[in-house]
Amino acid sequence: MKKLFSSLIVLLVFSVVVTSATTSVSAVSANNTPESTLEEYLAAVKNENVDQMMDLVIDERDISKEEYKDMLETEKLTDYEIIKAKQINENKHYYVVKASYNSGLVTEVPLEVKKVNSDWKVNINDETLNSDDNKTLDQGDQEYYNKIYSLKQEKAKATPQDVLIWWDFDKRVGGKTFYSKRSFSVPNTKSLKLGIYTQLSTSPNTTSITYAVVRKNALGDNVWGSRKVNGHIYGDKFYTVSGKSKTFKGAQLRFTPHGSATYSGNGGLDW
Repeated sequence: MKKLFSSLIVLLVFSVVVTSATTSVSAVSANNTPESTLEEYLAAVKNENVDQMMDLVIDERDISKEEYKDMLETEKLTDYEIIKAKQINENKHYYVVKASYNSGLVTEVPLEVKKVNSDWKVNINDETLNSDDNKTLDQGDQEYYNKIYSLKQEKAKATPQDVLIWWDFDKRVGGKTFYSKRSFSVPNTKSLKLGIYTQLSTSPNTTSITYAVVRKNALGDNVWGSRKVNGHIYGDKFYTVSGKSKTFKGAQLRFTPHGSATYSGNGGLDW
């Protein structure tokens, strides 16, 4: 009887251990989903946990840790909501997130979550950055941005003699987004003049670049305005880039060359 009782105790303990282990594995599996990964990333952004963010994201903009810190200090995410979810295939999901910031900025941002080996990762890439699902619902309080960028010792106003930026690039691969090295501010206007001296590629018949005035943040880019320019250009040509507000601080010029060609170009941005 004692042996039987002892055997029952051993069997019971074994069952509890196996059940606990199974429950633990199931809990991990249940949490390791595309949406839970996105939620974890958004929470990390809101909590300004840069290390956790960088562990969860593949950001094709090549953002450094210091740049992430600067973004999070400039625009603090206060609230978010996943408003669209779509499965592309078994290894890729697509979401649109409504995001609100302490400046009053409200955006809708597309984000992709893809499986890398056995892990899900948030993927910020050319498709999400240039998607039509990118929307700015409220530009936020411009006085807030004036104060923030004044603290960063950025001039609040530019003089008519200034050019906002000069830019040039060489050997850029089509389909890969890149940015101007310098930042600037839109000086009290809803339109800027994009001057292109050269826009060249190895495929003259399909040459095309989208130029966009943007401010980077942890979920993607906040787009002020953009202009797509087609064809080979050699010699000064000017195009208007229309924006959504008269001021826009901490901006960079974003370049998205299309197709599979290799691109080079130079020019300036003025008003």
